[in-house]
Order: sequence, then C-alpha cells, then structure tokens
Amino acid sequence: MSVRTVERWLAAGGEPEHRQRPAASVLVDPFRDYLEKRWEEGERRGSQLWTEVKLCGFEGSEVTIYR
Repeated sequence: MSVRTVERWLAAGGEPEHRQRPAASVLVDPFRDYLEKRWEEGERRGSQLWTEVKLCGFEGSEVTIYR
C-alpha cells in the first residue's frame, strides 16, 4: 500500500468501504440446471452459454460462465 493511499484515507476519515461482488455461485445457481442441460446436449462454448443465460436475466460476466 502506498503512502499516498494512506494519506488519502486519513484525509477522508478512514478506510473507504468496499462493496463485495456477489459470489459466482450466487449468480450462477439460478441458471445451473439450464447450463448443465446445455452442457449435456454438447454445448461447450462458454460464449454461447453466456449469451443464452444473459437473455434469461443472468447478470454475471462471461468469465463467470467459463469458470
């Protein structure tokens, strides 16, 4: 951590609060059955799977689907 970072935190009254991203499983769980079905059907392209669940309301990134 740089000295400048600490100086900014002190000037602001302390360390800033950080929002944590939701865990990947929380994002994927509602779509897990669909993704597993598509996987069993032979779809292995993460980009295609991401596109499909994105249309159904998935809010995570393509990388989350790859994982």
